Amino acid sequence: MPDFHTESLYLALQVGLACIAAQGVLTLLFAKVLPDGFWARKPGFLALQIIALPMMIIVAIIGTRAWFTDSGLATAEARIYDRAPAAETLCAILLGELVLWDIPLTLLPSIYSHASMGHHIGLAALAAICLSPYMQFYAPFFAGVIEISSVPLQVVDFFHPKNYADLLSAHPLLHTLNAIARASFILSFVALRTIWFPIVMFAQVFPDLFSLLPHAGTAKGAMLIVAMAFGLSFTVLQLYWSLLLFKQVHKALTASAPRTLY
Repeated sequence: MPDFHTESLYLALQVGLACIAAQGVLTLLFAKVLPDGFWARKPGFLALQIIALPMMIIVAIIGTRAWFTDSGLATAEARIYDRAPAAETLCAILLGELVLWDIPLTLLPSIYSHASMGHHIGLAALAAICLSPYMQFYAPFFAGVIEISSVPLQVVDFFHPKNYADLLSAHPLLHTLNAIARASFILSFVALRTIWFPIVMFAQVFPDLFSLLPHAGTAKGAMLIVAMAFGLSFTVLQLYWSLLLFKQVHKALTASAPRTLY
């Protein structure tokens, strides 16, 4: 049976409510209080980006620190079923912000996509399962280290042509910032999500799950299979996003390459 810590659920509620409150205050500020400016065009989206940036930095720091500094759990059974304090905190933060803030805000037409919504719902489900506890050893990597690539993505999304790309031409410093963010996002995404994500999944997670399957009862066996399904689905999603990214990079390079005249 699930054994949720009350403190973790309380933290999830606090984080979610804080995000909702900040979203409301910032949206009202941009739409009604401040004088007219670029912020009034998409006040809800701008508020979301401002909240998401520090949120991604926080989870990336917590997860990366835990993944590289924790001593680790010695056996597959411990890695799948034991608790890890940093992972508990990380998953509580993610559960609260996803369920109470990020998923509802993803319904905004300006940011909605089927892939993003599916990713958010799946991640929220995994955060809840992880708090049961389950697979907390791996949470710092998949919910923390991986999110390093989401930090520059917040800047890239802000300056997307459908959002605030017009600010770049008038501010050279912002143009440089956007260029650095784009390069950082591409490099970190490929390194973390295209390459490292599948390696950890297939070289560490799946072997642990498969090693426990022969000796698991009905309930635990079902959970192991669910974990494998989630792991495979998220890996496919990372590779799908990687394919889209490669296509965009190729298109950009092709468009900027000089044409040879014959």
